[in-house]
Amino acid sequence: MNEIIKAFSFRLIEEGRNYKNLVMLSNDSFRDLKLENFRKLFENRAFNFGMGSENMVSVAQGLSIRGKMPLIAGYCAYTIVKAYEQIRNDICYPNLNVKILGAYSGLTAAKLGPGYQILEDISLMASLPNMAVVCPADY
Repeated sequence: MNEIIKAFSFRLIEEGRNYKNLVMLSNDSFRDLKLENFRKLFENRAFNFGMGSENMVSVAQGLSIRGKMPLIAGYCAYTIVKAYEQIRNDICYPNLNVKILGAYSGLTAAKLGPGYQILEDISLMASLPNMAVVCPADY
């Protein structure tokens, strides 16, 4: 999993240079998801919402409506489950251009405790209208 996170982090910096409207929103996961370099390079385009996943998704909605390309990143157990209603109603129904990175799906974060374990994340996202689910397996 760490190789996938490193690859994502590297690619995100490239995309940040290519797309001036790309903004990163995270729920206190910049360090864990290796996104600190993006935050350092593009400090005015990286926002930390702490444990406010629901607010993070609603802000992503507003940014998208205003022409930005928001990318939400965090642990699946918090990013997806805590903000599911906002993802469904604020992002999917209006079919907005918001990307969601749910890291550590399933039991991959099991060592962190049961609060980080999630088995229903992919099925929840796949059931939403206008949602595409991609599960990378390697670099």
